[in-house]
Amino acid sequence: MKSKIEIILTGTGAAEPVYYIKGKQSWTRRHPGAVVFIQRENKRFAIKIDYHTHSDIGMLEAKIPSSAIDILLISHAHEDHLSYRFFASKIGDCPLRADPLFNKKPVTVYGPRAVIDTIVEMLARKNIFPFEFRRRGVIGSYQFRSIVYPRKKILTLCETRGGTLINPFSKIEIKFVSARHFYQSAYASRGFGKKAFGFLIRDQEIRKTFLYLTDYADMIGSAREDFFEALRGYKIDLFILGSPIPLKEKKAAHMFLDQTLTAIRELRNDGETRKNPVVVFTHLSDRWLFPETIKRAKEIFKKYKFEIWLPPRDGVKLELSKKKITKKAGWLI
Repeated sequence: MKSKIEIILTGTGAAEPVYYIKGKQSWTRRHPGAVVFIQRENKRFAIKIDYHTHSDIGMLEAKIPSSAIDILLISHAHEDHLSYRFFASKIGDCPLRADPLFNKKPVTVYGPRAVIDTIVEMLARKNIFPFEFRRRGVIGSYQFRSIVYPRKKILTLCETRGGTLINPFSKIEIKFVSARHFYQSAYASRGFGKKAFGFLIRDQEIRKTFLYLTDYADMIGSAREDFFEALRGYKIDLFILGSPIPLKEKKAAHMFLDQTLTAIRELRNDGETRKNPVVVFTHLSDRWLFPETIKRAKEIFKKYKFEIWLPPRDGVKLELSKKKITKKAGWLI
């Protein structure tokens, strides 16, 4: 079997619910997040990006067992990206413990400080004992804390402020790209409220790179140069971008659609992407599903010579190989 990357968008929606399109209910399950499988012959390595309260539902529908996860990447501490459910499951305080393999496989979690602190407080608030912090230390760019329960390491929590992780098993490089997100959290008063991460993932074997970035506001403004510098030299093949705002609004916490595409065009012109990168928009709010919004988005798309795809439902798939990027059926655009 040839090496490949398979990306399953187990969640394609945003935080708010969707009610209707032209009087019909649409997208009854829309949750953010994706699962990335790295295929090496008969071996698979799974990276889960963000874990919403109902991410396990999206994974079950995609026939992905919870026990498949090896690494969990959490972008920021919003509830539609970080859920107590996963961590409760790992220590047997959730119905998912019915999965006989779930609690036997250790998982490493990476995220900014607000994420790690939130996870710790989640566990403490639920009085889940016994657990202890067996180790504290630094590995490369990462500070880590290991949760042990009982007498066995089941979670390693890694606070990251940036840097690059190399996975020797699958020759995968994960770069943590800082991206501001104008949100408030319990930690905002301590300076953590605007910290979020995108994930630049490169497969060194098939030479494919993609950027997963959600709830972002860093392709323009004062942090623009730092953001572009983080992407330099990677020749990005695929952008998976969450929550671009399709129409101009007075107040916005995320990038606007035309600003996002302009930034990608500039990256392409600077030689930082392949000639015609693929752009996928996900983590879509209800505003995206109205006919007038889709019409406006198509008008914007015409200005840019990219392949631009919108997923209409959870469970859509992409596949990256040495020669191409392909998508399965079921996409809106």
